[in-house]
Amino acid sequence: MFLDLYTIEPELPQNDYYRDHLLRVHSFVAALQTEPAIRISYLDPEWLKKFLDKQPSALWRERVNDEVVITASPKELQKLLLTHLKTEGAFSELSELKRKKS
Repeated sequence: MFLDLYTIEPELPQNDYYRDHLLRVHSFVAALQTEPAIRISYLDPEWLKKFLDKQPSALWRERVNDEVVITASPKELQKLLLTHLKTEGAFSELSELKRKKS
């Protein structure tokens, strides 16, 4: 299972110029366990850059200030994520999130 995370539209009425220049992008996180706590792993951006430098036709993307902005279709991205889920270095160390009881 994967999580698709992205920022909400910022409420910056005092500065529309700043808000209009933010690039709202998605981050993809593998959810490898959900009980008793969720364990997640992020796609490593440095691994992705190196991978795409070696295999430029693997995924449609653009470079913005040396950062990778994926422009591929969701199916193409899903294929890449599933193919490299167990590739060494492609994803970060597992992080564990626990639900806080109120």
